[in-house]
Parts: sequence; structure tokens; C-alpha cells
Amino acid sequence: MQSNPTGAAIGLLQPTAAFRQCRPAASRTALAFKALVVIATAFLVASCKDHPEEVTPSSQTHTAAETRLTLTLSATTLATSEMLTATLRAEHPESSQLEFPATTASFGDFTVFDSKDTQPALNSVGKITTARTYTLEPDLPGTSTLPALTTIVLAADGSPTEILTDPIPIQVTSVLSEGEAKPTDIVTSLSKEKPGHIRVIPIVVLFLGLLISTYFIKKRQQKITPPQPTTTDEDEKLLATLTDLPTSSILTAMETPLARIISHRYGITATDFTSLEKSSIPGLAPLIARHRKLCYSETPHTAAEVIALLDDFKNFIAKEAP
Repeated sequence: MQSNPTGAAIGLLQPTAAFRQCRPAASRTALAFKALVVIATAFLVASCKDHPEEVTPSSQTHTAAETRLTLTLSATTLATSEMLTATLRAEHPESSQLEFPATTASFGDFTVFDSKDTQPALNSVGKITTARTYTLEPDLPGTSTLPALTTIVLAADGSPTEILTDPIPIQVTSVLSEGEAKPTDIVTSLSKEKPGHIRVIPIVVLFLGLLISTYFIKKRQQKITPPQPTTTDEDEKLLATLTDLPTSSILTAMETPLARIISHRYGITATDFTSLEKSSIPGLAPLIARHRKLCYSETPHTAAEVIALLDDFKNFIAKEAP
């Protein structure tokens, strides 16, 4: 005989009449909330019989011109309805520049859905770390190939070096099982499922019950909490302490807090200078151009130049804030 964990939980948590009379209302509400948690846990444990297979990412690393390039794929097996992410991450000297593969319409058998760059950052060994992630969509079931991707490293003297990744085969499976190539077969297959497989509705009901119970408990126990500092407050504190950092780190550390403060005051969304440039805020472009010139200049920058740029940004924030 199989045990019923849900029934046992209800029986253990059901209070007697005398117990209900001596318990205050808040305690009874808390007890009801705990009962719903136990019941929901029992249903979730019972419904999670089949566990999906773990997705194994694939990666490869190539090194040239003092640059380390790593290609990482989110999976090597996926369905036609799933997206594949390919991330190129590079570590290169400050004196060099990097050109990732352009975002074209397709990479071999995959359609390029979009791409996203991360903000360059200075790591602990004095190199620039940056990455670009491509979102790819498979075409047809079968074995598709992600072709070799070319990344160009431009040295300080302008000489280019190409770093190529190796082609990677990707197994693309169909969302249709064998013998169910027609939509009518899918509908027929779904209609033959056993009632025991349909456990979503009870879980949704229990979840709503948990939300309602949580709402009433919090309403009974409302407390006045001090206002939390906003992101701008934290960024302004960070901006005030930048001069305590080494000069080589100030340029890298100043971009994010400055971008957040400026975007907050102008009512836009931006976390770096590249996003701010698109907003065409008057007087901001020359400051960003000076920042980039100091970051990528062949000649070493001085501490006075970095501090002067930081002061000019602070003056811009104080003067141009609406």
C-alpha cells in the first residue's frame, strides 16, 4: 500500500477545537500558512518524477598575440525550438584593440538572432577582459555546424592578428517524436495522456493560496522600515571614493557609476558610456571622448589627466542636472 504524504501532512497540522479556542488569530493564520507550505511541497515532490537531462556546455580556448580567446557554447545538443548562445571572451593587453566577428545574418547553419557586448574591464593581471554573446537559432533537425569564427587583435602599431576558433558540430533534434510528424498526431497524443500527468492546476491553486496567506500575514505584522538608499545614492558614494584607488583603476571604475547617475537624472536607461552616447545629451560627448582617449591611448596617461577628467564629470553632473 502506498502512503499519502499530502493526507498525512493535513492530519498532523489539523488543530482540535480546544486548540483553536486558545490560539490567537495571528497564530492560527501562521499555522494555516505552514500547512499550505507542507501541502504544496508534497505536491511538488510527487509531480517531479521526470528530471530533464543536464545541459553540458562546450568551450575551447585559443591564444595568440598575448591574447587569450575562449569560445563557450550553452549546449551541443538542442531542439529546433531552442536557442543556442555562443560567447567569445577575450583577455588582451591594454595597448591592443579587439574586433569580434561581425553580427551577420547567419553563422553557417545558424541564424544570428542578436548579439550583446559586455563592458571592457581591467582584470587582476592588468589585461582588458571583454566578451560578446551571440544568440543563434537552428535551422533544421540534424547535425549542424557552427563554423570557425575569426577575432582580430590590433596591436599598438596597428598590425592585425587573427584568432580562429574550431568548427563545432551541434546536434539539433526535432520537437516532434517519431511517428508524430502531423499536428493532428500531436493533439491525439496529448488527449491520451493519463489524468495523473496533469498536476498543474492543483499546484497553481496552492500557490495562489500561499500568496493570499502571505498577504494577510504581512498586513497584520506591518512595520515601518527606513527608506533604503537608491542606486544613485550608492553610485554617488562610490564616485566620491574613486580618488582613493590607484590611477590605473580610476578610469575603469568611474564609467558605471557615472553612467547610472547621468541616466537616472535624465530619465533614460544606460549602464555605460556607449549607451549614453546614443542619448545625445548636450556637452557629454566630449567628456566620453576624453575618457576613451585616455583608456586606449598609446602614450601613458598621467594622474593629473585622470583626476581632471573625473572632476569635469562631477562638474557636468552638478551643472547639467535638470
